[in-house]
Amino acid sequence: MNSFFRPTVPQLRVEVDREKALALGVPVPEVFAALQAQLGSLSVNDFNKSGRTYRVVMQADARFRVKPEDIGNLHVRSTSSGQMIPLKALVTVASLIGPEQIERYNGLVAAKVLGGAKPGFSSGESLAAVEQVAREVLPPGYSIEWTAQAFQEKRTGNASVFAFGFAMLMVYLILVALYERWGVPLAVLLAVPFAVTGALLAVFLRMMENDIYFQIGLVVLIGLAAKNAILIAELAMQGMAAGKSAAEAAREAARLRFRPIVMTSLAFVLGVVPLVIATGAGAAARQSMGTGVFGGMLVATFIAPIFVRDSRRCKRRAWHRRQLVDAVRRCRTVAPRRAGAGRQQRHRPGGGTRAAGPGGRARSRRRAAARGRRGRQREPRPRVVCGAGSGVGQHPRRSLDVLRDRLLGPPAACHRGSAGATAGQRL
Repeated sequence: MNSFFRPTVPQLRVEVDREKALALGVPVPEVFAALQAQLGSLSVNDFNKSGRTYRVVMQADARFRVKPEDIGNLHVRSTSSGQMIPLKALVTVASLIGPEQIERYNGLVAAKVLGGAKPGFSSGESLAAVEQVAREVLPPGYSIEWTAQAFQEKRTGNASVFAFGFAMLMVYLILVALYERWGVPLAVLLAVPFAVTGALLAVFLRMMENDIYFQIGLVVLIGLAAKNAILIAELAMQGMAAGKSAAEAAREAARLRFRPIVMTSLAFVLGVVPLVIATGAGAAARQSMGTGVFGGMLVATFIAPIFVRDSRRCKRRAWHRRQLVDAVRRCRTVAPRRAGAGRQQRHRPGGGTRAAGPGGRARSRRRAAARGRRGRQREPRPRVVCGAGSGVGQHPRRSLDVLRDRLLGPPAACHRGSAGATAGQRL
């Protein structure tokens, strides 16, 4: 803590006898002008010589303004008589103790106090401690007001938390619009907690504060960490579209994207090294921001890709399993037609069979057509048929057999008649 308020500075108080000055024909402003010019300084004018400009400043020599008695030896001219009158006939000099300078804040007399947080304490804790001491020490009628950086911190409050949350939400919504899915951006944003953890760890190891500059660095880390995760997720989606499994596509994407991620991230990390070791004016702000970004990018580069790959694989596997279950539930079997059965057989109670005539076959076809129309009216969803090359739900790139083989192993093909029961029992 420090303050420029010095209330015990020795001073000289000069009082002018205005009535006596008017009686002697000396204007009062002339008295103050003489004190200013002789004891202080007064700029008279400027003149040019040899191409240079010189300023003329008038002031009494140092040996003539050392003692309080030297004030009375100054002279001013009387406008009525034209004579030089000494100031000791017009002024009275007294010694006293008072403040060196008087400052005002919002129109009130104020004393400025400067301070900083002690190592190991945050700025919020230091502000709370000052307010508590002010309530206990200051007399009635006195209060404190914050200025500069402390005023901005008190005004914003917890705005940094909301800024960080809105930044995460904005990145998530942009990725949702990009991929047209709600789950893929979650795998991308999984890299952000690792970056934040690395930033906090780096600041903690250097015994630095969680100030506004560090919080700005956290917002920057959201975009940098998401950039690395986007590279892996994008290539994994392309692998899935090419027919690879979720695990295979995730591993291949992490392997292929690891080198470009390391190259770009290390280039950025080396670029912020001057901020980490900054010195001179404003070094604290640069060190706080640089240290957080430096530690966050290191962790996001070498640790986050592993978890982004696993998260992407798990999400795709769960999505495929849901598609398979829905497809099997909608699966219909097609009634077989026996080869060589030109006539339908009817069983009689007494045993034996007889062939149905043309009229019986026509009635059977009409009943089958009516059952088909009723079935189509009851179930407007697209029909899924178990068999090789059939579509699965709304994912035409894969057949039901391929998805079943990847998730449930290589079972027997989905045959006619018993396919629905077999697939249901396996699930």
